[in-house]
Amino acid sequence: METEKSLLRKYHCCLSPLHQPKIPPGRKDHQVEYIDAGTPITNTHYIGAPKGEIYGADHGVARFSPDLNATVRPQTPLKNLYLTGQDVFVCGFAGALAGALTCGSVILNRNLHLDAIALAKKTKFMREKLKGE
Repeated sequence: METEKSLLRKYHCCLSPLHQPKIPPGRKDHQVEYIDAGTPITNTHYIGAPKGEIYGADHGVARFSPDLNATVRPQTPLKNLYLTGQDVFVCGFAGALAGALTCGSVILNRNLHLDAIALAKKTKFMREKLKGE
């Protein structure tokens, strides 16, 4: 008898290729060699989340209301306690990174988002300059 987890994994893996971007014909890497799936049960195992949840704050539509956005900040009423990560911004890796930049900006009193953009431009310029030499 299959476990609930293995059935969920098979179901997800069967649907997953339907949502993959199309790879142009003629490319050697057009065949999928491996697909894996994670479920809330996987999250329970790997990160110890009791119900498989991976996000802290609710990230529903209400999360992005103007009133709530005006109150969610890295600063807290407690001295030297700051919030960072996906609960300050939006969920996922990119949201956690943006939350970290926002929190760092508050702590350092400078806009790290602009610093990151300037660094990316400088890096691109230097790469192009080195290519030309």
